[in-house]
Amino acid sequence: MSEATGKVRSVQAEHVTLSQSSAEYVHADSVDVQQGAVGHLNAVELNAAQSAIGAVAANEVTIRTGAVGVVNADNCELTNSAALAVVSPKEAEVENGKVGVMIGYQAELEGSKAIVVIAPRVEGQIITVLDMYGAAILGIVAGLVLWLISLAGSLLFGERS
Repeated sequence: MSEATGKVRSVQAEHVTLSQSSAEYVHADSVDVQQGAVGHLNAVELNAAQSAIGAVAANEVTIRTGAVGVVNADNCELTNSAALAVVSPKEAEVENGKVGVMIGYQAELEGSKAIVVIAPRVEGQIITVLDMYGAAILGIVAGLVLWLISLAGSLLFGERS
């Protein structure tokens, strides 16, 4: 078991507990983070509260009142938390949180907001920023913008062979 306070560059142990501290890299079977920050985390099981984590690769992830950049986990549970991206081949659950992109087999969102959710099974109350029609309009607009940029480049710089 390894406990850390303050700032640590790298931690590798069977069980790691970070409390009001930060670490750049953590590799462990079990990790508990309380009011801490971690850059990259690789674990079998992560429990975090009031913490910020850059990237997580784990089997089981539970984050309460925290923020995470990217989560890659078999099972992920976020409560009152925000994530840029969540990838879960099994189940991802977000309660009262915000997610940029969620990809997985089963997505369960309650009182949460998401920009994009890609899953064959989606349950719960979700507020999507981008629905099917919004995605179609975004695709058309992006295509037109790229075409105009290409056209302007051809007119300004001439055709290249």
